[in-house]
Amino acid sequence: MPLGKMRHRINIQTIGRTTDNMGGNATSYSTTVTVWGMVEPVVGNERVEGQQIESRQRFKFTLRYNSNLTTDDRLNYDSTDFRILSIVKKYDIDKYQVVIAEKGVAT
Repeated sequence: MPLGKMRHRINIQTIGRTTDNMGGNATSYSTTVTVWGMVEPVVGNERVEGQQIESRQRFKFTLRYNSNLTTDDRLNYDSTDFRILSIVKKYDIDKYQVVIAEKGVAT
């Protein structure tokens, strides 16, 4: 992969869960690492949900391989959060991975 294509700064964020004073759970994400990657739009669609139009867009992120990345994490690119749908090693070697993530849905 030409390094010139890996020009986007992407934050990998990990979820943290804490118990609040009332016994409930609170969740928050924090950036654990910022990496260079390539971002490509894959598909987008809209549907009506509860009399509101819901827009979903999927993107393909190509990143250097990170064994700690899971589908419980999320990506943040250009101040937008992306929910990770799948993670696949590219070329079956531990050099790159392809992450399919969705924009426009709650994480």
